[in-house]
Amino acid sequence: MTRYWGYTEMREAYRAFQRWEAEEYVEKVRQGEQILYRVGRKGKELLLQRRPSSTLRNRSWDGNWRMVVFDFPEVAKKARDAFRRQLHHQRLGCLQKSVWITPDPVIPEWKRFLRESDLKEWVLLFESAELGPVDDVEIARKVWSLDELADRYRKYLSNFGALRRQLQAARAPALDGELGRSIRRESDRYFELLEDDPMLPRVLLPSNFPGAEADALHEEIRAHVRESILSEKP
Repeated sequence: MTRYWGYTEMREAYRAFQRWEAEEYVEKVRQGEQILYRVGRKGKELLLQRRPSSTLRNRSWDGNWRMVVFDFPEVAKKARDAFRRQLHHQRLGCLQKSVWITPDPVIPEWKRFLRESDLKEWVLLFESAELGPVDDVEIARKVWSLDELADRYRKYLSNFGALRRQLQAARAPALDGELGRSIRRESDRYFELLEDDPMLPRVLLPSNFPGAEADALHEEIRAHVRESILSEKP
């Protein structure tokens, strides 16, 4: 933990794991005399929100857009703001001020959510194969600001492309110094991008969108880090 995340005071780390276990973000597993932790139910939900799998880019699209349209009264401002945060967390994009869209089949899930949250009188759900007159890629480009996101991905690739070469010959002790700090910076930047990425199917992305290239670089860096750490073990 110290090598990967920087100095860690182990008593604080242990208390953090106890708290996460109580809140179901991790779960304890015993293997012989060892105690291990793995991601729990709430932890998996949080990771799917904040750090989705890059394989989502490879999913197919049925050609239908799903729309969430809402009109909250001013007295329900807090509910409206919380609702918008929920839309953002689920990676819907803002087509207009109160119209959000997604290519994913979320209507059944949102129907349940609206019933449970008692918001159905202020929200409407639609599904349509046509949003025109512009094509679907152009809609996605504007709604999710894909050009700006692409520039951020290219900056990430430029800043950390050399890191994989530095790690190819690195051994575990080297991870304690500047190289380790570079690894942590890379991880921070990559997951910041992933949090802001709508993870759209490839068919909705501009042809030169560099997200998949960034995924490959991050996975290669992680593989070199694992190899360096494992090579140290007897």
